[in-house]
Amino acid sequence: ARKTLIFQCFQKYRYLTSSFERPAFQEMIQDIEAGKIQCVIVKDLSRLGRNYIDTGYYIQSYFPAYKVRFIALNENFDTEKEDSNNILLPVLNMINESYALDTSKKIKEQATRDRKAGKFIGARAPYGYKKSPDDCHKLMVDEETAPIVKQIFQWVLEDVSLEKIALMLNEAGVLTPSFYSKEKGLISSKKLIGQGYWNTFTIIHIIENETYTGDMVQGKSTKIGKKQVRTDKKDWIIVKNTHEAIISKETFEKVQQCRAKIAKKSKSQNKVPYEENILKGKVFCQCCERNLHYYRNSKKEYLFHCITNYRIKKGSCEGVFIKQKDLFQKILFIFSKKRNLFLEKEQYLQQQVQSMRKNITLWKQQQTALEMQMNEKRLYLQTLYESFIDKVITQTEYQELREKYQNEIENLLSQITCLEEIQLNTYQQIENILNLKEDFQSTQNSEMTKEFSEQFIKRVEVSPDNTVTVTFYFDELLNEI
Repeated sequence: ARKTLIFQCFQKYRYLTSSFERPAFQEMIQDIEAGKIQCVIVKDLSRLGRNYIDTGYYIQSYFPAYKVRFIALNENFDTEKEDSNNILLPVLNMINESYALDTSKKIKEQATRDRKAGKFIGARAPYGYKKSPDDCHKLMVDEETAPIVKQIFQWVLEDVSLEKIALMLNEAGVLTPSFYSKEKGLISSKKLIGQGYWNTFTIIHIIENETYTGDMVQGKSTKIGKKQVRTDKKDWIIVKNTHEAIISKETFEKVQQCRAKIAKKSKSQNKVPYEENILKGKVFCQCCERNLHYYRNSKKEYLFHCITNYRIKKGSCEGVFIKQKDLFQKILFIFSKKRNLFLEKEQYLQQQVQSMRKNITLWKQQQTALEMQMNEKRLYLQTLYESFIDKVITQTEYQELREKYQNEIENLLSQITCLEEIQLNTYQQIENILNLKEDFQSTQNSEMTKEFSEQFIKRVEVSPDNTVTVTFYFDELLNEI
């Protein structure tokens, strides 16, 4: 059974690299904190990590705090052995970090050389292409998806809007690039798949990709820290005629000119700036659960409506349409009802707070009494040992009485801890009630503002018949009260 457990742990944590943010390492940390791991064994120190400050923290502080033994085989390092190589530990960690940085630098340099040589180094080929089975750095036309790419470019040339293109692709049941890659077994992570619907962002990503002309275009972004940042066009690495083109260079240029013409026309129009959407990211369609679109009509009225039928697929939602002023009124009405319900119970709440404070006083007295009992038991333990030394009691009596007192002390300590938690929770309840009372009293004549939205509103749902459901941040506390 021990061998099986060790093998399972090896399979689980084997993919440990230099970063401490890696999922496998974080999973191991969770298991340590859950008490499932008592010993961590690595081939060498670099397998734990190559950041010498963080590696030193885990070995010298974190593992000892959780009583976890750490062993590095190649360095003959063991935290339970006094003669272990502790003096060289910081030096070894610094060497490992330098090695990791040097390796990373060499990998980046090799990637740059491959790009300049016209080799494709991405994880997945662009939509419309696939990697050659003989050379993973070479692109081949994907006969299944290339016609879709051609059709998208053709639609743009015919002045079909990007929203209309996305809608037509969705209605035709064409798989999105991520879902197509999933079907081919190229993507397994749910985070990379999306919802499975074409959108304007995906269309733009395709029609702006010069790779479809047969030129290899790479280095459009670079990683700074943990963030991917777009690079200037002058820094892109472009190698001409490296693979078969799906779109001619003339077609690609015409599409870019069409896009530039539309953008220029849009910028030339005098636009009245939109008012800020103070409910941004909080208003949803109850039917399809997507964000409601915020827009202004010709009468300069602001409205929220569901665009699923226009952007995703016709008939996939019953449709929601509501004026902003009507939505605000309904939200404030619901808020007013809940606030008044709370304030009507002010006398009752005062009694509850007084009762909770009396309970806290009582619990403190109980805690003090228990602490006195525990100190007495500890004193008994001390005198018990002295009685054993003086041969007043036998060894058997000493062991029995010691076990009895230790059990009683542990039981008392458990009761004290429980009382402390109850007091802490009660203090928090009192604070929450008083804070909510103060917030409600300060909003007697409430109006919809950005501050009001940020302070109180968590989520708003609108149904096709304009029924509004509001979730406030204080709902859980109000329900408890």
